[in-house]
Amino acid sequence: MTTTEFSSQVIDTFPHGIIYIDADDIVREINAVAVALNGLGTLMPLGEPIREIADISELDWSDLYDAIQQQKIYNDILASPHGKRILVTARRVASSENGQQGVLIILYDLELLQHTQRLASNVGEPVGFQNFSTQKIRPDFAQQRILSPELDKLLARGERAILQGARTLITGESGVGKTELARYLHSFVADPTDPFIVVNCASIPETLFESELFGYERGAFTGALQSGKTGFIERANGGTLFLDEIGEIPIASQGKLLHFLEEGLVQKVGAANPKKVNVRVIAATNQELQEMVAQRTFRKDLFYRLAVIRLHLRPLRDSTELLNHLIEQIELKVNQRRSKAFSTPKQCRQQLLTYHFPGNIRELYNIIQQLSIFVDEPGNLADIMPELLTPDTDADQSSGKAVMPINASLKEVVRDYERKIIDATITKLGSKRKAADHLGVDIGTIVRKTKS
Repeated sequence: MTTTEFSSQVIDTFPHGIIYIDADDIVREINAVAVALNGLGTLMPLGEPIREIADISELDWSDLYDAIQQQKIYNDILASPHGKRILVTARRVASSENGQQGVLIILYDLELLQHTQRLASNVGEPVGFQNFSTQKIRPDFAQQRILSPELDKLLARGERAILQGARTLITGESGVGKTELARYLHSFVADPTDPFIVVNCASIPETLFESELFGYERGAFTGALQSGKTGFIERANGGTLFLDEIGEIPIASQGKLLHFLEEGLVQKVGAANPKKVNVRVIAATNQELQEMVAQRTFRKDLFYRLAVIRLHLRPLRDSTELLNHLIEQIELKVNQRRSKAFSTPKQCRQQLLTYHFPGNIRELYNIIQQLSIFVDEPGNLADIMPELLTPDTDADQSSGKAVMPINASLKEVVRDYERKIIDATITKLGSKRKAADHLGVDIGTIVRKTKS
């Protein structure tokens, strides 16, 4: 078997990972899927000893490497740190040039393989698979970074930052996946048992913010729990604290947060002495913090402490190279609850490629889920797509068109109008908390009505 028989262009079209090593245990061919499944990032180890992959792979190669050295057939299922189950097979194959034997290694993503089999056979999910897992499917960043060079660059920068202990600020519109990126960066350096604590700063009432973040001692104030309470920061000790919607932190609490970031000390409300903690901090926002600094609604010194490295996630409308991959990942999740596998029709995908996605990935999930329900009803799915997509009001208003909802109920029209008023107020005033005060509602109402 020669390397010319293993054209790189050909093996990169395969949905499975393929590695070919020669008689001297040198990697002669490896496709992009194999690189992703082994968690090699941007490394392409052509011409390197197979031991190099074995040493740095996210998969446990110990038994596989021994089988290669002993010239044995190998079949096993390996687990990745991200929850994937990978079927790995290794077979010795003879070269057509000199008769020497190399090794062909194939890696199958079992979840993707089972999904493809169900689509091909058009049969229902086995009962056991329906109940196998209801957990959220996490983004497959290993695959996404292959599809998107810009995302790969962003992830690599975030990985370097988290390894060096530099605090990171993730920015981007609502629904682009800021929490998932923070979770990925945490898992990149943390052990599986290390805590990852998510704090939605906008959902905490201003008067309770300090006690929730720092905790309080028994009897610290009227209504306090008799046992006291451990704050979010202390709960994250030894792991990562993710401060989402950081721009919503009350200005009165920003000084104490700054002190914690500078000294690593947390002092509960009512406590006599502070406590040293070891906490990694990642923050995120969909607001322009530098504008808030200029308006003096966000402390400049806190901004620079939080934003040593800034990672901006692009909106989905600017990341169309990821769209088909994301659709397939969502289909995997949706099909766990279906008796018959669903695949998004080609016409619907074409409409999604030109859609502006105001709700980003979160909205894409809703659309695919709706399509998977409507597919069992009479009619063409492509015909109902306009009912599922939000009109591009910016484009329509700039062209002078009146925006009319399609087959919308009064409740839907009112909800859409409310959302526009809330979004406009947040944009004008710079924070959800100020918008709540201006509109005469509590912060919980604003958070609830801007979730979708």
